[in-house]
Amino acid sequence: MEIREASLADIPKIISLLKVSLGENLLPKSEAFWTWKHIDNPFGESLVILAEDNGEVVGVRAFMKWEWVFRNRVLKALRAVDTAVHPSYQGRGIFTKTTKMLVDKAKNEGYDFVFNTPNKKSIKGYYKMGWEKFGNIPVTIQFNKLAKSIEPIDKIAFDKKLFFECLKKIKAEPNGIVKNVSPDFLEWRYFKCPVHNYHFITDRHSFLMIYRIRQTTIGKELRVVDVFYLKEIEKMDLELVSRAIEKTQKDLQVNYTSILGSNHGYSLKGFLTFSKIPIGPVLTIKDLNLKNLKPDIFAKSNWSYTLGDMELF
Repeated sequence: MEIREASLADIPKIISLLKVSLGENLLPKSEAFWTWKHIDNPFGESLVILAEDNGEVVGVRAFMKWEWVFRNRVLKALRAVDTAVHPSYQGRGIFTKTTKMLVDKAKNEGYDFVFNTPNKKSIKGYYKMGWEKFGNIPVTIQFNKLAKSIEPIDKIAFDKKLFFECLKKIKAEPNGIVKNVSPDFLEWRYFKCPVHNYHFITDRHSFLMIYRIRQTTIGKELRVVDVFYLKEIEKMDLELVSRAIEKTQKDLQVNYTSILGSNHGYSLKGFLTFSKIPIGPVLTIKDLNLKNLKPDIFAKSNWSYTLGDMELF
């Protein structure tokens, strides 16, 4: 068996393996989706390693590039995402071997850390390989009156011109560790995403709120994935965001609303923050080259991540 770096020519075989190993219940598996996620990412092409046996790809391990900003320093991070092992080859240590090789490669190339939200099945394996538990992501939820009806979200038009107009006005987030935002990144992440339908609301000069509707077992969720300021925070009416959420809830008649970002400055009336109840995914971090910065990275109060940063896609 050979373990090697992946190339563009390997994508069809990677997709075949993902379908055999994982199925398509959560997210569709296609060459177009893989290319958008791992090749077209504005942060750069993902680090991908394959396990190959007799010309067949039997294992894949991918780290997607991501950038955070903290105290004017850009942190080069990686998000451990797609991993699969062919059912006939499970139990042979392929997951561990490919992950360790990718960690060594990332460390040698100067990346600061790896982060991810592993499932219950894989989390113990990550702990054995040196990942550290950061903690449950605190989900903030507001339950609304039961929805009577809702128009299909696909019918809501995405105003491309207005979206790009807002992207040019986005101001730097004033609090904590935040993703390194650029118009190219936001266009890729939300406008071009092939697996989720994102929409937005804005007043054109103060804020841009990006959201999507998600059907769950308890009803329709208004998932607020990102909120951006379009002018300096000290000049902004922070209640505008709360009012925008209330309006969207009413217009779409959703059952509940979820959001992250309690450090972002706006108040959220009527929301419950589940910070001590483990209902959110567990965030884990693998230190690569943090050195003296590690205490700051592992301090929860320093982070201002959003649902858009942490949701699966």
